[in-house]
Amino acid sequence: MTHLLVVDDDEDLATLYKEELTDDGYEVTLARSGKAALQSVDDKRPDLVVLDISMPDIDGIEALGKILGKDKTIPVILNTAYGIYKDNFMTWSTSPNISPFHWTGTSASARAAYSSAPNNTSI
Repeated sequence: MTHLLVVDDDEDLATLYKEELTDDGYEVTLARSGKAALQSVDDKRPDLVVLDISMPDIDGIEALGKILGKDKTIPVILNTAYGIYKDNFMTWSTSPNISPFHWTGTSASARAAYSSAPNNTSI
């Protein structure tokens, strides 16, 4: 089963992600902060990360750099309502889902990002 790490400090949104992604057949781990995401990556490598940008401890951009520093082959989807991050070069290494939450788009982006990563097939 494909393991996804969903990182979002909004508890309701994170729970919605988990419920919907689990219904779609994914194993989902939730992290409520950038620091928790980094620990989760150390504990069990995810096949894909869905990462919020605006978080109180380590923001998503810093977490992205640290996650890719650990393993540059992990596909990451940035999911945020703040389109200004499209101009940040660090975000260019991720799947282009820098947009407000939209379930259908996020689910499709997860499949596409995972499938396009090296050594992965479709999920």
